[in-house]
Amino acid sequence: MAEDKTDKEDELVVKDSTREEIDEKPTKSDEPTGTELQQAMDQAEAEAADTPAAEEPKTTKKLGHKKLSRKQLALIISGAVALIIAILFIVPVTRYAMLGVFIKRDVTVTLLDSKTNKPVSSVAVAMANKSATTDAKGMATLKGVPVGSKKLTTHKKYYKDLSVDETVGVTGGSPSFSVNIEATGRQVPVKVVNKISQQPVEGADVTADGTSSKTDKNGEAIVVLPADKSDVDATVSLGGYNKSTVKVTVTEQQDAKNTFAVTPSGKLYFLSKRSGTIDVMKSDLDGTNAQVVRKGTGNEIDTGTVLLASRDWKYLALQSRRDGGEQDKLFLIDTTHDDKLTTIDEGSASFTPVGWYNQFFMYTTIRSNIQNWQPKKTAIKSYNAQTNQLSVLDETDASGSQSSYAQQSYGDTYILNNKLLYTKVWYGDSSVAKGKSATVSVIQPDGQGKQVLKDFGPVNGSVQARLYEPQSVYFQVSSYDPPYKNVYYEYEDGQMKNIDLTPETFAKTYPTFLLSPSSKYTYWSESRDGKNLLFVGNGDAQNATQVAGVDGYKSYGWFSDDYILASKNGSELYILSRTNPGTPLKVTDYHKPDVSFYGYGYGYGGF
Repeated sequence: MAEDKTDKEDELVVKDSTREEIDEKPTKSDEPTGTELQQAMDQAEAEAADTPAAEEPKTTKKLGHKKLSRKQLALIISGAVALIIAILFIVPVTRYAMLGVFIKRDVTVTLLDSKTNKPVSSVAVAMANKSATTDAKGMATLKGVPVGSKKLTTHKKYYKDLSVDETVGVTGGSPSFSVNIEATGRQVPVKVVNKISQQPVEGADVTADGTSSKTDKNGEAIVVLPADKSDVDATVSLGGYNKSTVKVTVTEQQDAKNTFAVTPSGKLYFLSKRSGTIDVMKSDLDGTNAQVVRKGTGNEIDTGTVLLASRDWKYLALQSRRDGGEQDKLFLIDTTHDDKLTTIDEGSASFTPVGWYNQFFMYTTIRSNIQNWQPKKTAIKSYNAQTNQLSVLDETDASGSQSSYAQQSYGDTYILNNKLLYTKVWYGDSSVAKGKSATVSVIQPDGQGKQVLKDFGPVNGSVQARLYEPQSVYFQVSSYDPPYKNVYYEYEDGQMKNIDLTPETFAKTYPTFLLSPSSKYTYWSESRDGKNLLFVGNGDAQNATQVAGVDGYKSYGWFSDDYILASKNGSELYILSRTNPGTPLKVTDYHKPDVSFYGYGYGYGGF
C-alpha cells in the first residue's frame, strides 16, 4: 500500500486546457489579423520547441498510466506558452507591448503652423525616446519607433509645446502624422538669396533670439520672434556660404529689409598696387574681407610680376623680383596651407610661365650661365605643387663653337588635356644648322609619355602654331627659300595630319578658351561688331551661349563650375553666375601686368 501511495504522489497530472474555447472579438483595421496572430504564435512555439536541452539520460513522469518524456513535456509547455501569448494578443495594450519588442517602424512627422499652415522647421520632435529636428519642409523622421500607442512631443522657442498620443500601427504604409503647432510670437517672413546670382538659397539657417528656421526651395522661411522688439540681430548660415550677420525687422508683413544676400564661400587672389607696392591680396568672392597675403618689397617691376592661379585656386604661381636682385624668381603660394610661400626656381636664369595643369606648374627657363653653342641652355620644366618635385621635361640642343654655332629654340607652347605641346626649331649659322630638323612634340606634365608628333625635317624658315579650339592646333611651316611655300598641319584627337588651309584662316585671332575646373565647360570672350562679348560652351567650346546683357568685358577665369570671372578696363575684376549671370558683381580693382597668356586655358589670371 505504501508503494502504491508513493507511485500516486509521483504521478504528474496535466489538465488539457487547450480545449477551452475563447471568444474572439472583431479587431480594428490597424490591429493584427488572424493570420498575423497565428504567425506570432507559431514563432513563439517554434522558439520554445527549438530550445536545446542538456544532454542527459531520458527520464519519465507518469500521466495516469502513461509516462512522458522530456521532449513531450517541452511540447506541452510550449503549447501552453503559445496559448498565453494568444490570450495576450487579444488585448490591444498587451498585444502592442509585445509586438513593440519585435516590430519597430520609421515614423514621419510633419509640423505646420496653425495660423499660416506653412511648414515649421527646426522643431525638436520626440516619440518613444527617439528624436529628430524638422527640416525646411517641416518634416522629421523618427527611426525605429516601437509599434503601439506613443506620445508625440514637440518643442521650439516661441511656439507652444505640444504633447499628443498617436498610434504607430503594425500594418499599412509607413506611419506618418501631420500636426499643427501654435506660435506665441510674431511670425516674420524672411528670404535668403545668393549674392552673386540673386537666386533663392534653400536650406539656410536663419537664427535669431535663440530660435532658428530653415529656408525652403524659394529661399523663404518664417522666423517667430518676440512681439515687443522692433528688430533682432540674426545670423544666416549654410554650408558652402559665408556666415552672415544681419538685422531682422520684426514684422509679419513682407519687407524688403528682410531679404538677405549671402556670398558663396571661397577666396579670390590678385595683384594690387593700392599700397604703392605690388602686393598679393585675397578677398571673399564679393570683394569683402580683402587682406594682404604677401606684402610687396618695392623691388617688384610692373612688367615682370605675374600671378597665375590653378583651376581649383589651391595653388598660385608668382613670378616676381622681391629681393632686389637682377633676376626674377618663381614662387608657389599654397592657399590650402595658410598661403605658405615656397620657392619653385631661382638662380642664373630667366623664367617664362607657361601655366598650370591641375597641380603641375610649367614654365621655360633660359640659363644665363650656359653659352649659346652649348646644349641645355633652354629647358621646359614642371613643378608638382603637391609633392614639391621639380622636373625637367625637355632641353634644347646646340652645335658648333663660339665663332660658328647653331642652337635649338622653343617656339609656341600650349597646354592641352594632360599634355604639353611645343615646337622646336634650329637657328644660327646655316652651315652648322644644315640638316637639323624642326619638330613638334608632346609630353605629360609629370614627364611621362614624351612623343615627337611630327619631324618636319630641315626647315630654313619658321614653324608656327595656333590653338584654334581647346584641344586642336594648326601648324604653318614656312620656307624662306623659293618658292616660299607654306605647308599646313593639324593636331586633333591625338593625331597629326597634313591639311589644306589658307594663310588667312591660320592667321586669325582665336579666342582663349578657359576650361572650368571639371573641364565640362569652356568660357571665352570674342569681339563682335566692335563689342567684347562673353560666351560659355561645353568642354569642346561647342553649343555656345552668349552671356546675356554683358558687354565690354573680357574673360578672366572660373571659380568652381558655377561662377565666371570677367575683367573690365584692364584693371577691374567682376564675378557672375554661369547659369544666371544678371548684373556682374564687382570684386576689386587689381594690378594687371604687361603680360597676356593667349591660348592658355588651364589656369586663371593671365588676362
